Amino acid sequence: MVQCAGAGVLSPPGSTPAPRTRAGNRRQRPMALCAGTAMGHDCGVELVELDEVRAAARNLAGVTIRTPLLPSPWSAQLWLKPENLQPTGAFKLRGASHTLARLSPPRRERGVVTHSSGNHGQALAYAARAFGVPCVVVMPGVAVPSTIEATRRLGAEVILVPAAERCTRAAAVAAERGLVPV
Repeated sequence: MVQCAGAGVLSPPGSTPAPRTRAGNRRQRPMALCAGTAMGHDCGVELVELDEVRAAARNLAGVTIRTPLLPSPWSAQLWLKPENLQPTGAFKLRGASHTLARLSPPRRERGVVTHSSGNHGQALAYAARAFGVPCVVVMPGVAVPSTIEATRRLGAEVILVPAAERCTRAAAVAAERGLVPV
C-alpha cells in the first residue's frame, strides 16, 4: 500500500507489528496528550516506548552515525542534534534504515520503492545499499540534477516522471515488480 497524500507509508506491509504481552495479546500503546484529552478525545498519536527506541538504536548501529548533542550558542535550554552529519546529509537516513531493518528478510530481499524529490530517496538508496537490496526511487523530472545523480550514485534506479505522477508511478512499480513501498 502506497500512501500518496503525505510523507509516505508509516508502517510498511510486512513490518514488525506492535509488541505483544506475555499472554500474546497486542499491547495497548500509550497515547499522547493533546488539548482535546481533557474533553475525552484522543489525539490519535501513539507514544513510542523505550524498548522500541532501543530496538531502533540496534537497527541503526553501523548504518547511521551517532550524532552528538551540542549546546546552542543562543540558549542554555536548547541543545542541537546535527543530523546533517549523516552520510546523506539528513535525518531521514534513520527512518529509512530502521524501516528496512524491520522488514522480514523475504520482503526486504524483494527490494523497495519510494517516491521522493530528494532526501528520503537518497536515504532509502543509502540504506538499501547497506542492506544489499534493490531500490527504486521515483522522482519528479524537475528534481535538482545533482540530487538525481547523487541518488543514482547510491545505487538506486531512478525513474523520472511528471511531479503529479510520482506517487501513482511508485505504486505501479511496486505492483509490477513486487517491491515493498517505503
